[in-house]
Amino acid sequence: MVTTHLFAVLTLHFSAVLAVLGSAEVTIKHGILKGTVRVTEKQKSFNAFTGIPYAKPPVNELRFKVGIKYPINLFKKHLLKPSTPSDPWNGIFDATNPHSRCLQSYTYLKNYTVIGSEDCLYLNVYTPQVIPTLLQYCVISSNLQIKPENKFAVMVFIHGGAFVTGSAMDYDPNLLIDHDVVLVTINYRLGPLGFFSSGSIDVLGNDGLKDQALAIKWVKNNIDAFGGDPDRITLFGQGAGGISAHLHMISPMSKGLINGVIAQSGTALALNSLMPYFLSIRMSNFLAQRVDCPTEEEIEDMMRCMMTKDGREIIEASSTLVEWDIEPITTFKPVMEPDHKNAFLSADPIDIVLSGKADNVPFMTGITRNEGDFRTGQLFKEPKLVDEFNKNFKDHLSLVLNYKEIATPKLHKTATKGITAFYFKNKKLDESRRKSFSKAYMDAMYLVSANYASDLHSMNFKHPVYYYVFGYKGSESHCNLLEDNLKDNYGVCHSDDLLYLFNSKELFSELVRHESDSEVAELMTKLWTNFAKYGNPTPKSDQDLVTWQPYSAHERKCYVINGGNDVKVVSDCYKERTEFWRNIDLNERTTTLRRDRSKKIKDEL
Repeated sequence: MVTTHLFAVLTLHFSAVLAVLGSAEVTIKHGILKGTVRVTEKQKSFNAFTGIPYAKPPVNELRFKVGIKYPINLFKKHLLKPSTPSDPWNGIFDATNPHSRCLQSYTYLKNYTVIGSEDCLYLNVYTPQVIPTLLQYCVISSNLQIKPENKFAVMVFIHGGAFVTGSAMDYDPNLLIDHDVVLVTINYRLGPLGFFSSGSIDVLGNDGLKDQALAIKWVKNNIDAFGGDPDRITLFGQGAGGISAHLHMISPMSKGLINGVIAQSGTALALNSLMPYFLSIRMSNFLAQRVDCPTEEEIEDMMRCMMTKDGREIIEASSTLVEWDIEPITTFKPVMEPDHKNAFLSADPIDIVLSGKADNVPFMTGITRNEGDFRTGQLFKEPKLVDEFNKNFKDHLSLVLNYKEIATPKLHKTATKGITAFYFKNKKLDESRRKSFSKAYMDAMYLVSANYASDLHSMNFKHPVYYYVFGYKGSESHCNLLEDNLKDNYGVCHSDDLLYLFNSKELFSELVRHESDSEVAELMTKLWTNFAKYGNPTPKSDQDLVTWQPYSAHERKCYVINGGNDVKVVSDCYKERTEFWRNIDLNERTTTLRRDRSKKIKDEL
């Protein structure tokens, strides 16, 4: 139940709301939360509760440990009103302030300044207000109990950033909240603090994913107090967040918690989604050496040393583990753990999907039209990098496309030969092959995994699969962050779809939407929220939308979004490029190898 106190500041003629000032309170199992009342660009008021702790701060002895849910007695330290010893609930938690992002640095932008805090396991809840129209009153106070049938669908967003950067606070609810859904954004541990694997039973990895699972459980247990429906929770994410969302659909730890998944530009079947366990342990040992911790003795000695190090030192050291340029972009990522009771994932995602053990819920996935342009721009921005790439073409190609460490020598040779011939006509990189490199990167990292995931889910589960291609180039783009004066040469870059689901003021502080941008934002938010509400982005009740036909392995329908009023359904998108990768079969073969090598490590453990 949410209580709101609003003070609407109106113009002299009461023609428009300039601002809404006020507070909102909600009672959950831990106590009372105090949030703020805000207003969207369309003048729709909503409640915002930010910086809500869902786990104990993972600091000191809890570093590298599985997240522990936030206990009642710790809730008191954030109270606005002191609670009495006899009644720990007699207080109000201040949920009006932004929280810290998890420790990180923007390594893929070559900015190695460490920002954030280890105390970062917080989430934000944004919920529509069920109150009379603002213009009816200057002062409104409501205390409403929402009936179960009137509960809002819930959308939980997992941010991307290659598992090394990002924050829940970067994503403004302004656009989605207009469509009457509850939005939750979450933080989770990143880099080595979230994905360190020592090889011992105490530090097996995937802590960042387990943080996410704990946050989802928090939502399941508490969201009804915010007017959300705990039986209509859709998980969505982009990039590493898309991989994460899909992994939760597959993981036994999240079984039964979610009712739909949207994986944008990333799935659990991507070449960059999982790190072989042996490689994760090796990378963790390299990191320990970088911060002067012993790796030749007992694992416990290494971990005791790692616990004494400053978190910022650990993040700084992790940026030195790259092999060439910024590769691998993600030095610590999800793994298949040994089978144990707290495992997030101990079997290969492909095996889980094929066995029918993944959650049988509606699934949406897709890509942007030019996913590879951002990485391509980074490479070609520095001519010396292109020269270095060409001097060791085969190794650098497999490193950048993420199959170097997981392919057998024979598969490495076959894949590299095929990719070089298909995309580069057996020539080395130069400006004339810039677009070819972008296509190769897009296909290896995003297209193939989206196709593969869609095929497997549509063949093995009854719930529908929806596939999209986002092809609208708007007034702003993430490729503009490259600052290389080639703005007109880039297409629809990785992450550009997010510009039409969220207001990205963190990266684009001067963003001004053109009319066509607003039309696309209206379409995208409508499709995404429809999926959350109905499990279908274009239900029959929305006659104005072009019908989005489900994907099947026999009829691969793609919903191509080129503008707010320019949508079409196409069969077999990127057919020639897709067939090339199916013939190489790199994803499935490297998955088998990853499984076999990881099993060897598990057996040794």
